[in-house]
Formats: sequence, C-alpha cells, structure tokens
Amino acid sequence: MKIIIKDLFAKYNWEEIEPVLLRLYPTTERSIAKYKEAYQKFSLTIPSKTAMRIIIEEHNDSSFGKWYEIYGKDGTLVKETSQFQNENAYKELKDIWENEQSYALSYTSWEEMAGSTITPNTLSSFDEKDIIVYVLLEITLIWRTDEQDLKVMETFEEIVNAQEHNLNHKDIIDHSGCRRVWTEKANGCCHGFYTIYWENGVMRTQGIYVDGSFEGIWTSWDKNGKVKRQTRYWCDRGIEIKSESPWWDIVKDQNRT
Repeated sequence: MKIIIKDLFAKYNWEEIEPVLLRLYPTTERSIAKYKEAYQKFSLTIPSKTAMRIIIEEHNDSSFGKWYEIYGKDGTLVKETSQFQNENAYKELKDIWENEQSYALSYTSWEEMAGSTITPNTLSSFDEKDIIVYVLLEITLIWRTDEQDLKVMETFEEIVNAQEHNLNHKDIIDHSGCRRVWTEKANGCCHGFYTIYWENGVMRTQGIYVDGSFEGIWTSWDKNGKVKRQTRYWCDRGIEIKSESPWWDIVKDQNRT
C-alpha cells in the first residue's frame, strides 16, 4: 500500500515528533517553536496529485561521516528536464542522460510534498518518525524570521506600487520564441515584475521577484489568455497552488479583442 507524506504526518502529534527532532539534530538551525509552527501548518496542507516519490538514503564516508540524502523523483528523465536541454549540458551529463532526474525538495511546493509517496525501501530502512523529521527539515530549509518577512513584504508592496527605483529593464525573445520582460538590480539579481508572453503576444506568466526570490502570487495563462494556474510563493518556494477559479487577486482571463 502506498503511503503519502500527509498521511504519515497525520499519524503523529508534535509531542511525539519533537524528541525525535532533538535526537537526530541536537543543534537545530531554527527554534523548536518554528519547527512546531511548520509541522502544524504542513499537517493542514491539502495534498496535490503528483508522481513525486520521496527517497532517503544513508551515506557514510571518511570526510563527513554519516549523513543523509533526501530527494525526490517523479519519472522525468535527465534528458527531459528543460534546464538541461542544450548542447553543453549533454556533453557534461551524457553518462546519466537516460537516468531518472533527482529533485531537491527544498523548492518543492508543500502541496506536492504532502501528496508525494514514500518509497518502500525508505519505509523499510527508516522509522516513520525519523522520516517525518527528515521531511520537516527539508520543508523548512528555506525560512525567514518574522522581522525578515516584514522587510520582504514592505519591499514587495514598494514593487507593486512602482516605488522601487534604479532598476535595469530587460526585454528579450528567448530560444522558444517567447518574450520575457523583467527588471533587475545592478548586480544582475531579478527584482520586480517578471512577465513572459506567448509567441502570439498573450501574457503567459507574471509574478514578482524580491531580491532574486519568487514572492507572492504568480499567475499562468494558456495561449488563448485563459487563466490556467496560480502559485502562491513564500521565501522562493511555492506553498499553495490553485488550478481553478476563484482566483487570488481577482485575476481575470485576458481580453484579446
């Protein structure tokens, strides 16, 4: 029987998980209160349907000692991954070109993580509560303090209200024929609205970067201008996805007339 991450989290309460967290990670990067907050929020996440499988492997070497690798696979091959579809990538990765692509989970949406299955080998090799802790560390790998969050949100509002200045404007046609328009800081870091247009001029994707990180709501449209999906980003990771109306921010289909 397949077990998804959300079901595993539902089996235990925080009081059962906290001592396991402290055993596996005696010195935590964040406060226990932050991990508890993330655990409770993630437990309420509605899982999405996904082919992602979670794999945990134990490694032991002379340089680092014992360590654990947590990653995901969804059946996509290395050669099918968009960022690798160029000649230089093939030269570097030709030995694993036909292998299944591995994904870092720190940028995977909580909904997809919640719906991901756990491989049988992982379930047989690790205690369930240990698996929960390893996953918890992955979903909190990218995190902000309340003070940092407030500063980002203030910057986000400045971008929305066109109060950000001294930005470089970029406008290109990419290799697929789509037009990309965005702004960035002098150091080349994306900052501000980022918009992609289909070849027919219809807006394909739009959202906001704050200092190189995805923030707020990003919306995607199909080639006919119909809203297709929205993703709510926080701290450079998707935490919630909508694939049908009602849409956030009262976004509408594009009028092509």
